[in-house]
Amino acid sequence: MSDNPTPHPAQIRGNLLGAAAASRVVVSDPAHYAVALAYDKADGAAAVVARGTGLIAIKIREVAAQRGIGVLQAPVLARALFHYAEAEGVIPQRLQAAVALALEWADDRQAGRPENPDTLARCIAAIPEQLDPLVSDDL
Repeated sequence: MSDNPTPHPAQIRGNLLGAAAASRVVVSDPAHYAVALAYDKADGAAAVVARGTGLIAIKIREVAAQRGIGVLQAPVLARALFHYAEAEGVIPQRLQAAVALALEWADDRQAGRPENPDTLARCIAAIPEQLDPLVSDDL
């Protein structure tokens, strides 16, 4: 018998959704992806705390809505984070500028400031085209 039994899928889902509940922002596309991000002030770094597609993505967005966590509709960033950042991992260097803008959007929303449409445009512009899995030949 193993000391590290394989967790039950419901347990994994519970851990994932618990992590999503502690995030600062969820980056999503309308249907397929959701990536929950947190920011550690002590480390000065953002990290993916939960990510999913399909039903898991829907659940992550539901948890965000229940907790008042902003869901930023940025499909290209959601796809890039899902494909290139590990869950519970540091954000790849080439996506850090876009993630910083997503966190800025979340901070503005949390503070009740009016949404700045320029923030989303800058966020999208900060993503290198080769990191969009839909246009990249790398995959």
